[in-house]
Amino acid sequence: MLNASMWIFVWLSVAAHGVVSSGTIEFPTKEACEAGKKSWGEMYVTQTERGGSAPYLDAKCIQKQTGKPQ
Repeated sequence: MLNASMWIFVWLSVAAHGVVSSGTIEFPTKEACEAGKKSWGEMYVTQTERGGSAPYLDAKCIQKQTGKPQ
């Protein structure tokens, strides 16, 4: 049985040199998911700045039970 308050952070990124990365992380609340998304995004931007490439990035928090974004 799914917990209605569970949220999933989903991301897809494509680096300038063609490397694709994707994944998911589960969080118990929307607020925790948003905090994780913000932290992950900041880390990703820092790594990108070091590498000098501008990636494609899509990241969302989705409610697990409905499959709908916030």
